[in-house]
Amino acid sequence: MVTRTDEPPTPTAEPEVKRAPRNWPWQLLVFAAFVGVWHLGVHAGLLSRRSFAEPAQVFTWMWDWHSSGASLPHLGFTLSAAGMGYLAGIVLGASVAALFVFVPFLGRVFNPFMALVNGIPKIVLAPLLVLVFGLGLESKVATAALLVFFASFFNFSGGLRSVNRVLIDNTKSMGASRSQMATSLYLPAMVAWTISTLRVGIAFALLGVVVGEFVGASEGIGWNIKLAGELNQPERLLGALITLGLVAAVVDRVLVVVERRFSQWKLA
Repeated sequence: MVTRTDEPPTPTAEPEVKRAPRNWPWQLLVFAAFVGVWHLGVHAGLLSRRSFAEPAQVFTWMWDWHSSGASLPHLGFTLSAAGMGYLAGIVLGASVAALFVFVPFLGRVFNPFMALVNGIPKIVLAPLLVLVFGLGLESKVATAALLVFFASFFNFSGGLRSVNRVLIDNTKSMGASRSQMATSLYLPAMVAWTISTLRVGIAFALLGVVVGEFVGASEGIGWNIKLAGELNQPERLLGALITLGLVAAVVDRVLVVVERRFSQWKLA
């Protein structure tokens, strides 16, 4: 008689965890190459010294500006105006978009006017906003809010309209309330649209504030850029531009982390 013996279980290989590729060495290499080309371009006369200071001069100016604390009032002015305009534009844009989508009559009446105004470059309205609100913080907030409002309005409108109509009808037929539909249907569907709007809004908010500072201000990063151009100080101009870019990059990186978390929540 043949006896059957149980075979030991075959060990299964553990799934290999894929590590995200490290991009920072390549990014550092690109940055070093850019600075090197910049340095050589200035020394070779390919880049005018009246427009482009040497990288060492720019970085020295930035170090002195930030380490002495002289940059804090200007950073505070620009970032506070951008932050307030950003929040106001996002909230108003999302609210008006929801109103027009959920009340179709209002959407049919006002959407053509929204498209008409959106076709106007909002930057050209900055002088008007300075006349209305003055040279202080208010006009910069208004300019930023105006740019962010239209970006968020059209993004949120597209997101709300992209929700599957069959799902909406099925949810209604099951007796779901408006609040239940909002939390279980619209919010998950709006995650990607919301994060996209938040990231785009940062750029528009900073753009609006800087343009407002160009038109009329006595402080801010944009004011420093304008003044440096008038005084022919290329190291100051480029240093302020780099500072503005670094601020935008840091904020965008924070939103990327938020996007990853919300994307995981959506998939879950």
